[in-house]
Amino acid sequence: MGMAAIDFQLLADAGFPPATFKPGETIFAAGDKGDKMYVIRTGEVEIERGGKVVEKLGPGGIFGEMVLIDGAPRAATATAKTACEVAPKHREDVSLSRP
Repeated sequence: MGMAAIDFQLLADAGFPPATFKPGETIFAAGDKGDKMYVIRTGEVEIERGGKVVEKLGPGGIFGEMVLIDGAPRAATATAKTACEVAPKHREDVSLSRP
């Protein structure tokens, strides 16, 4: 049995207060301590590692989720490519275990 597709946009729209960022604004930087992941509600975000863009994400995309799994410092930098609104999700907002 395969794993069902996850619609992260539902998580983004789940009524949590969003955060907004202007184009070029850093959401978090590599090495930062983190306590939340993000789901993009509107706009685009670029993920950069070692000075190179490794991923571009749009509405419904998630980033920063590894901090909820391993608690390690951020491994990459997330920057708003366009004006964007993201929904921060803390560990207690997201269940990472399977039923």
